[in-house]
Order: sequence, then structure tokens, then C-alpha cells
Amino acid sequence: MPLKISDMKIPGMKLLSQLLIVTVCFFAACKKQTVTAINPQLYPLAKNNKWIYIDSFFTASGVFYGLDSFTLKTAEKITRDNRLFTPVTDQYDDAIYILSSTDTTVHILSDPGAALLFRSPLATATPVITTSYFHDSLKLSIFTGQVLFTSQPSYKIIMIQDDGLWQHYKEQELYFTPGIGIIKGRDIRKTAAGNTYAYDSYRLVAYSLY
Repeated sequence: MPLKISDMKIPGMKLLSQLLIVTVCFFAACKKQTVTAINPQLYPLAKNNKWIYIDSFFTASGVFYGLDSFTLKTAEKITRDNRLFTPVTDQYDDAIYILSSTDTTVHILSDPGAALLFRSPLATATPVITTSYFHDSLKLSIFTGQVLFTSQPSYKIIMIQDDGLWQHYKEQELYFTPGIGIIKGRDIRKTAAGNTYAYDSYRLVAYSLY
């Protein structure tokens, strides 16, 4: 996996009954864990952190056709531009995100450099903070109002990669909860006709933080 923002990896489809059993078992294990109210990192990147998601898939016309699960976990840190980053990989060890986090900022690595994913505290003078990177090929918008309809209070982030070719268009709608990570999201692509559509939608169902 190149060191860049990547598609969510879609593991092979599993039987729904197996998925539910795994999810219930993981919930039972996680209930005993306590996540501290104040994490030293906005995006917790300690060794062995793990997040489990349920993912729904849709056709270009919006028809649901499948359900699956995937796991994200922290990997060994790497150095880029004299800064430590942590790859967040899937169960196949492919890097999905490569992040750097402190108690005030979260940066995401995308060739040729890093972009600001989130900042705390947010300047609330405007409802949306939009920043462009790399000659406008990457645009990142942070919505400053807190979202309350997600499982945890969160902040909406829109990240768009667009080099002008519809085949390369990638848009991610993320809901980020400080101290936990991404708790909900969807991936949006573009058809040859220029229409956009969400091909999947995922939500966090369990997590283990250290």
C-alpha cells in the first residue's frame, strides 16, 4: 500500500450470521475496558489499538447489495519529514490511513506531504474550515459544529482527492470523535458521466484502546 490516503479495503463477503457472532463476542470483551475521558492524543495511536466496523455496500444507483466487517489497527510508527506517523492498517496489514496526532492536532499523510485532518479547539467563527493542498488536488473541510446524531458526539470531515480524472476521484465523509477516532463514514466515487455516489457506508461497532 503506498503511503497515501487510500480506499477502505473491502474484505471478502462473510455470512451475516458469522458477522453478528463476531460482533457480539467483541462487544462482550470490550465492555470490561475503560477508555479514559481525556486521551493524550486526539486520535489514539498507541500500540495494539483496534477499531471494528460494519460496512454496507451500494450500487451506483443506490441499491444496497451487501454487508461486511473490517478491522483497523495501529502498526509500527514511521518517520516522514522528521515527524512520527502511525499507519492505521486493515486486517491484511495494508495502510488505510497514516496519521500523526497530538493533543491539539491530527495530520494525515498523503503524498507529497501531510494535511490537517482535525484541530482542537476549533475556530467556530465559520461553520466550515476548508483547506486545499497540493495544487488543489486534495481539499479538506472540517465542520465546526458538533454532530449529535452519531453514536458518540463527533465532527464531520469531508476529504476530497480530485486530479481531474473521474476514475481517480475519491471523496470520504468522516465523523471523528476526539479520543476515539473515526466512528462513522462513507466513501463516494464518481461515474464516467460525472455523477457521484456513495458505494459504501460504515460505522464503528467496537474498539479497544490502550
